[in-house]
Amino acid sequence: MALPLIGLAIGGSILSGILGGNANKKAAREAKEAGEINAKIAEMQAQDAIDIGDFQANVLRRKTLGLIGEQRVAGAAQGVDISTGSPALLQGESRTLSELDEIMIRANARRAALGLKTQAAAYRKGGTAQAASYNAAATQSYLSGGLNAVQMGFSMRGN
Repeated sequence: MALPLIGLAIGGSILSGILGGNANKKAAREAKEAGEINAKIAEMQAQDAIDIGDFQANVLRRKTLGLIGEQRVAGAAQGVDISTGSPALLQGESRTLSELDEIMIRANARRAALGLKTQAAAYRKGGTAQAASYNAAATQSYLSGGLNAVQMGFSMRGN
């Protein structure tokens, strides 16, 4: 009568180890996938930051060209030679300052993108580390279930 109960207990221990291990394996896959999804989102945000910076720099350039055009028209309307002297210096200064601003806009966008790319790498590493932890727990569950079953078998055999 006790033998079927022993077999049931041993089987339950093995099943418990398998179920626990499989659940941890699934959690490991999901952790790795979550890290990868988060990393891809961060990479898309990084590319968006670069694209937005480039767009803003181009808008500034167009505005500056418009400003230089207005300066040229204003000078010409007053009968001033706009290709030399103060009018030419003013146009050159406007162009130079605009180019410096464009460089700063692009540099800031790339700095933001670098932060997001770093975050993407951290998400991947985090997912991998969490997956490794779950995989270790799965191995532990498999071993515990099997060892508990063996221990039950030996303890019942000794009685």
